Amino acid sequence: MDRGLTGELTPQALVTKIASRCIGAHFSSESAIGKTTHAYLLRSSTHAVALNNLIDAGARRGIYDIGSNARTTIALFLVALYRHGSTNEAAFSLVGKSPFTALAPLVVLVKGSMVNSVATKCLVRGVVKKTQAFYQLEGEIIGHVLSTVTRVGYSPELRTAAHCLQNERRRTQLSRLPTSENFFETTAFWDSPAMATAYLNVWIAYTTLKEGYNDAGRQFRDSNARKLAQTAFDDAMHIMLYTIQV
Repeated sequence: MDRGLTGELTPQALVTKIASRCIGAHFSSESAIGKTTHAYLLRSSTHAVALNNLIDAGARRGIYDIGSNARTTIALFLVALYRHGSTNEAAFSLVGKSPFTALAPLVVLVKGSMVNSVATKCLVRGVVKKTQAFYQLEGEIIGHVLSTVTRVGYSPELRTAAHCLQNERRRTQLSRLPTSENFFETTAFWDSPAMATAYLNVWIAYTTLKEGYNDAGRQFRDSNARKLAQTAFDDAMHIMLYTIQV
């Protein structure tokens, strides 16, 4: 070890050793039986660099950092959607999750350096990834958007999403890339908290409607409940497309 003139390890040498060799801090407990309870990565470690690179370029893989300040419409929507879906849901549970769970925490394996350490799945705080259900629901919702704005008999107000999508070129642009981000950009609502809320309401109403037709009568025991769910979805869609203005 590097020592100073006094023969003791200098603070500078200690910091250098930690920065060059230490990955981070791993915590466990007697009740955890070798598993990780929580861990911290040092910014200087290669593991932290690799994880940060994954998150920074994660949008292409459906990975988003919702812990940072959300300003864009898509970021505001994802934060609200994750909070809505995770309010009463444990991170790891033996109980099966809803088939319409759209966002899940990003998970990494962490293993301590002790002999009895066990590789443990840990959540990356503030980072989520889109599930397969997200892409399915997203495509279906954008499909409903396109069919709704092409109905005859409607005269949308200026600066609404419906008015913007009266333009055939913009509708084509959205149909070629039916994503939430493209919907916000095509309609010029890329930084609108009101649109983020309206889009969230459409998403929730649509998942409720789908659950009504897929739960085999466990919750929606009569057709009237399904009709109410359809009405709620139609109303939410109308508000999003014909009421919110940029």
